[in-house]
Amino acid sequence: MVLNLLLNGIFAFAFALVANAVSTKAGSTVNVDGIYYYVPATSVSSLGVSAEQLKAAASTGEDLIPLTVMTRNFSTFDVGTFESTIATFKDQDDVFSHGFLQVVYLISMTPAEIHAPLTETLYEYDNKLLMVSSAKNATSATSCTINIPNGPYFLSVYTGDIYQAYRLYSDYEGAFTEGTIDGPAGNFSALSASIPGVQSPTIGVPSRLYYTKTEAKPLAGVRLGVKDIFDVAGTRRGCGNRAYYDLYPEKNTTAPAVQRLIDAGAIIISKMKTSQFANGATATAGWVDYHSPFNARGDGYMDPSSSSSGPGAGIGAYSWLDLALGSDTGGSVRNPAQVNGAYGNRPTHGISPLSNVMP
Repeated sequence: MVLNLLLNGIFAFAFALVANAVSTKAGSTVNVDGIYYYVPATSVSSLGVSAEQLKAAASTGEDLIPLTVMTRNFSTFDVGTFESTIATFKDQDDVFSHGFLQVVYLISMTPAEIHAPLTETLYEYDNKLLMVSSAKNATSATSCTINIPNGPYFLSVYTGDIYQAYRLYSDYEGAFTEGTIDGPAGNFSALSASIPGVQSPTIGVPSRLYYTKTEAKPLAGVRLGVKDIFDVAGTRRGCGNRAYYDLYPEKNTTAPAVQRLIDAGAIIISKMKTSQFANGATATAGWVDYHSPFNARGDGYMDPSSSSSGPGAGIGAYSWLDLALGSDTGGSVRNPAQVNGAYGNRPTHGISPLSNVMP
């Protein structure tokens, strides 16, 4: 009788665990012209277009279509305008590629005149569908729930929802602990994507075309890596130690030193390696839980110095990383900057708060 009650209790407990399980979408990985992209689970807008039109523009088995949004006040949209626009996109952005021209959506504040020769040019770029928000000679306009910036996106074949595109890069120098992406309410989350056939960590970067620098946002779109001793809301802090990372949950707040950069428009794309608890360490004997980052200079096996090893190595190696935040008590920014061929700055003591940073 007692055994039966115990078994029933165990079953009820197990059933409760199963019943309370919650599944959440984590996004998906898409290949466009041989380059892998991460597509977040949350859309940024939606197009009022029929599923039949989208299915006709999609390749077989494709449920997310590459999309290019061109937002400007077009008076006319001809071949010259189209080609100069995509040339600008290619020059300014490493996420955009010609593969995103499969579907093009023009957002114009005033009705634009679409020139007939453009159809042939679009065909040469493998375009399957051109949509416009407002045009003088278009039979119908396509509405958008929220106007979005220029750039590459992905479009759902079934719903018309629009998603941002994150290009995936391999961290072959081992500078990062994990990639991060923006989440709701100022939180971040670890990037749940990887490049098939690559052993190194994967980092995702959003299109530079999504952002416009202003006086209030001078760092708009600047890609930022953060040394893993600073709290970033929604992510764990590891301090270069596996046990510490596993022991403590995700942080609820972001360190003021990081938040100031976010408020200025910077985009956090990653947490970056530090030697254990920001102590000085020599590669590779001083690195226990994690391997030291590689230094891209020389033969690629030089010591990257410490303790801001990841920020120094990442800035020295990757053109797609703009800025990295480290810490410096006795040279932990200056030394890695020097040996990795980067510029490092140790600000005046007390100029930035040190709350929510590993002591």
